[in-house]
Amino acid sequence: MLDDPVLINLVVAHGLEAKPLIALFDLQPKEDSDKVYVSNSGVRLIVTGMGRENVEYSLAKWVETKLTARQDTAWLNVGIAGHRNLDVGDTLIANKIISGPDNESVFPTPIIGGLRTSTVITMDHPELNYPEDAAYDMEAFAFWRSAVALGPLDLVQSYKIVSDNPESSTDKVTPIFIAELFDSAIREIEHLVLQLKMLAEKQQSLVSDPPAFLNAKASYRLSVTQEIQLRRLCHRFYALQMVDSLEVILSASHRDSRALIDALHAELGHADENSAWVGREDLSQLEAGEGQTERDQAS
Repeated sequence: MLDDPVLINLVVAHGLEAKPLIALFDLQPKEDSDKVYVSNSGVRLIVTGMGRENVEYSLAKWVETKLTARQDTAWLNVGIAGHRNLDVGDTLIANKIISGPDNESVFPTPIIGGLRTSTVITMDHPELNYPEDAAYDMEAFAFWRSAVALGPLDLVQSYKIVSDNPESSTDKVTPIFIAELFDSAIREIEHLVLQLKMLAEKQQSLVSDPPAFLNAKASYRLSVTQEIQLRRLCHRFYALQMVDSLEVILSASHRDSRALIDALHAELGHADENSAWVGREDLSQLEAGEGQTERDQAS
């Protein structure tokens, strides 16, 4: 399975949390494990067990034997959490995750819009007193620390459904109640997964050579520096959704590679000089050196 070009890894602690996600994404258990579920739609589910040690062990085990780090992979922790101020059934994305026992903090990248954000504090045992204005769980910190080694930092996120608070204790968190919480949030989870897939696809396009670049590379004699510059210019056009303009420029007749690059720069105009692509001034000295090398080789 897993025919999709990008892969979304859902990580949950308990089978009760896994069940609605298995149904939503039509997941099937892997033949060699009852803790991993896959589909051909680019979604994989890993059930780790409760607590940070189980999360660390499970992800390390599957990384070692089954998973590989990929630039087109996203990681999403989905689970329940207590909160001092939010209502039961409210949902949130972690914008800060704290390890409760040692107060170490990490900061997931805020790439998901439209959802409430909150600090999540990961404890070794259920928190019954809610001393901070934060969500309390037992897995998020260990999940984040493990998952950031497996894919782009931006694509590691933690999503929580509030299951208890000072007015509704953990005693009420029964299997039936967990199912109800997930049922109420399931469409939001589905939308979140779709957002992550789109972001992973964008990440994939940024680390792959655009087709337009490959065509231009085959048509022009490029120095090493010009090849770097042309690749990043093409990525810039793709990022700005200016593919049509890029293709028009590439289809025109240019006297040489330098003229082509000049035309691309002219079209971009006042694009941000501090963006990811290498500017002309940054490469001028390199180009001068390579030009001398090319003349030396020709002579």
